[in-house]
Amino acid sequence: MPIPEAMQIQVSYQRLLEAMTALSRHICNGRADPRWTQELGRLLQTFCDRLTTHYQLLDFDAELQEVEQRAPRLHEKLVNLQREARLIQREATALLRDFDPQKTRVPTALIDRIRTLLKWIEDHEARKNRVVLDAFYTEVGAVD
Repeated sequence: MPIPEAMQIQVSYQRLLEAMTALSRHICNGRADPRWTQELGRLLQTFCDRLTTHYQLLDFDAELQEVEQRAPRLHEKLVNLQREARLIQREATALLRDFDPQKTRVPTALIDRIRTLLKWIEDHEARKNRVVLDAFYTEVGAVD
């Protein structure tokens, strides 16, 4: 029996959060040895795979239409979120490409880019959640 689409998105999001947490923890416990670097590469690959899967499951065009129907004033915010999701995906791909598993020491700049990307995704998701809440759960006549 196939899993409903909303459940697939929820599961993929949970798996993405787990990968982000594992990657963040690993970086915080950083050591300059080959096993640590190898594990970082594995975690980075898992994170990128899960990010790709999650974004593939999201149908931004359908989401855009639904939000536009319910709250046309939020159209531009959703378009910006969609654009930002593509940039996030590009940065994740670039990080994976720039990671060199043969190096014992991972450059600090690469670790900083990973941290920045994880924070960027957290902020992006928070903004997206606010837009969805604003579109679907706005009380008529509510005071801001």
